[in-house]
Amino acid sequence: LVEVNKLWDQQFRSMKQQYEQKIVNLRQRLATVQKELSERENGCEEKQKDFDKMLLFAKSKIENGESEKEKCLAEIKELKQRNQCLQNQLLPLTKQREYQDREIQRLNKALEEALAVRSPAPRPPLFSNAGESCMNARRTELLTQIEVLKQQVSRSFPANLSLFY
Repeated sequence: LVEVNKLWDQQFRSMKQQYEQKIVNLRQRLATVQKELSERENGCEEKQKDFDKMLLFAKSKIENGESEKEKCLAEIKELKQRNQCLQNQLLPLTKQREYQDREIQRLNKALEEALAVRSPAPRPPLFSNAGESCMNARRTELLTQIEVLKQQVSRSFPANLSLFY
């Protein structure tokens, strides 16, 4: 009985040692696996944080782009309104200029007709000195008439339209 008991004791200790060794091995494997899992989770968390940062950065870029686009659209709208306003101001000025051009043409034609009526057919001068003095007098008279017409035109039209001429 003592022999059997010793054998049983040896087998029990050997089995106990084997199982304890298995437990130690399993605990080591468990620790290793938990460590790897923890590292992977940390890596995943880091990747997720990096991804979130990139996502936030992209979102802010998109928002900045949208605000810049809205700013540009507002500026375009303002420029279109200003352009329309300037075109609306230009239209009456253009019509007034056309009217002034026609009036100037009419006055020039009237001046030419008046000069044609006043000057009879050219006569040969009796004296050469007298002919030259008549020409000078006539020229002075024409220059005076032109100056009078210019003054009439400048009085009848606003000064700010003179930049068209």
